[in-house]
Amino acid sequence: MPKKAGGQPKPSYEKARIQIWYEEIKSRGNPKDGRLDKLFVWRTPRLRGDTQPKIFENIRRLHRYPKGLDKRWKDINEIVLAVESDPQFQGAADLFNADLWGLLEIESIAESQIYERIDRVLMQNALERRPGKDIPGYKQAIMITRFSSSFHEAFEWSMEGVPPLIRGYLELLHGMHVKTMQYPLPMDAFPVRSPSLEKYLILKLGDFGRECYVDLIKKVDGIEILENQKEGDNSFKRRWAITWPICKAGQIPVLNGFCR
Repeated sequence: MPKKAGGQPKPSYEKARIQIWYEEIKSRGNPKDGRLDKLFVWRTPRLRGDTQPKIFENIRRLHRYPKGLDKRWKDINEIVLAVESDPQFQGAADLFNADLWGLLEIESIAESQIYERIDRVLMQNALERRPGKDIPGYKQAIMITRFSSSFHEAFEWSMEGVPPLIRGYLELLHGMHVKTMQYPLPMDAFPVRSPSLEKYLILKLGDFGRECYVDLIKKVDGIEILENQKEGDNSFKRRWAITWPICKAGQIPVLNGFCR
């Protein structure tokens, strides 16, 4: 997590990151903040007279990232690892360490890195791209309903069971990818937006989640996309192949009624 010079306030999406992780922990038995401090914050056993920290209370009230400046207490990364080691809270770290948050820390990205990130998400979630010609009804649907509608119908089916932060991350990457296209394509095919992520943030954080989503989209839209060097036929084919419909691995959707 990059430091903010001169006490500059963190963007709302950084606050959302730690709040979502905290809320996931609280959803598992509603442990008290003080108990969480006792279990996971101390680097060494607490001595008599030591001040009890209020790390988790500050996370809840102020979205504050503990920095570990007091050597007795862990920083946020150490705390996330400590919490994850407890069977009661296993899996909570996936929310804090989601790739989405790393995307929001960069100022620029090469086209090839966008492709690589998309490939990694697909591989990790048993998803794959298929040429439209392999999907019954896809070509006809494109002619009738435009490209974006057909792509998103297959996409909705393939996202069943995919966690919201992963789905949102993938949607944003595709929105960034459309900026690299050199083929005439409807600009609404992969907009830099994620309705599913917006819904998730509002569900988890209410009005603050709505604010977070707006700031998040502004950040992603502002990331500079660097052109690949030494482009050729392979680069063009790569750009076009990445627009193929996303499907569950080994399964082919049929538009307007899916087969599995």
